[in-house]
Amino acid sequence: MTPGAGQDETTKTTLPATGLTAGQDGALPPWSEITGLSHASGIGAYTTTIALPAGWTRCNGAYLDLGRLLRPGSNTITVTVATTLDNAVKATGGATYRAPDQRTGLLGPVILTPNAESPLR
Repeated sequence: MTPGAGQDETTKTTLPATGLTAGQDGALPPWSEITGLSHASGIGAYTTTIALPAGWTRCNGAYLDLGRLLRPGSNTITVTVATTLDNAVKATGGATYRAPDQRTGLLGPVILTPNAESPLR
């Protein structure tokens, strides 16, 4: 959602995909720091593709417990994030909304850490 014509209006807007690069610590920028999203509220999808080695098996796992879903080769992972309408409503200019913009989005750090399960004896 983006600000609408009046103080009490927001407009549903579909924005084009924006390329993001995670920092060295895996952190992604909040929407307020991304050009065109500074006052956006709504639903965003983060998508990445990872390549796993041919030896990847169902015994391997990953942080986020994706082990049963991952396969050897190319894997696309999408995380969908929903925000409140707070930032879009505040951007309409109403005097009621004076709090700072919320930091929204998938802030991270976002790290996929492979692991393997071994039975204990």
